[in-house]
Amino acid sequence: MIIYSWDETTKEALSLVDKPDNHPNPIGRCETDVPTPENVPTGYVVCAVLTDEGWFCAWEMVIDHRGDEYWTQDGEKHSISDLGVEVPTGCLTVPPPSSFYPSHDGSEWVVDLPMLAESQRQERDGKLMGVYSPTIEQLARWIDSAEDNPAAFADYKAQRTAWHAWADALCDLPNQPGFPWPDGDVPWPEQPPKPMRYKAP
Repeated sequence: MIIYSWDETTKEALSLVDKPDNHPNPIGRCETDVPTPENVPTGYVVCAVLTDEGWFCAWEMVIDHRGDEYWTQDGEKHSISDLGVEVPTGCLTVPPPSSFYPSHDGSEWVVDLPMLAESQRQERDGKLMGVYSPTIEQLARWIDSAEDNPAAFADYKAQRTAWHAWADALCDLPNQPGFPWPDGDVPWPEQPPKPMRYKAP
């Protein structure tokens, strides 16, 4: 005898059991001899429908989004843990592209432009303070020490000019069309080569 069982908590159909015909308890708790439906669509599971007294009534197909994540319009993340629960209307099932997209309008994530602009300004300032400033200080020392060597003096000044141009381009970024740019698409100006000591030909 083929017996079909279900999980007592979720009512989800479990694997079938082949019991001998002379089994003392052929149909036990959470069991039936009614076959489960075939050709269950993807994203659905078969569950038992019970009477108020707990007796088997029928099988039904229930949508299964367990483990799926969705985000409400305020950016709050949720996870579905129960059978039969659908993603609420107006929610997105794709995560925000980055932390600069704190909310969505029900169809796509909306970027926080002031937050994005401030972040790009801070990144620019980090390049100016962390790269440009120490480089210019180094070149200034080399220029001072090369006053008696015209070739080296000119070479160091040319290097400094390139670094000044790079810094000017960085400072001008917020004035460029498109600022602030999508995360990862900032057209950073190309950084000059690392300062090199002059070598006479």
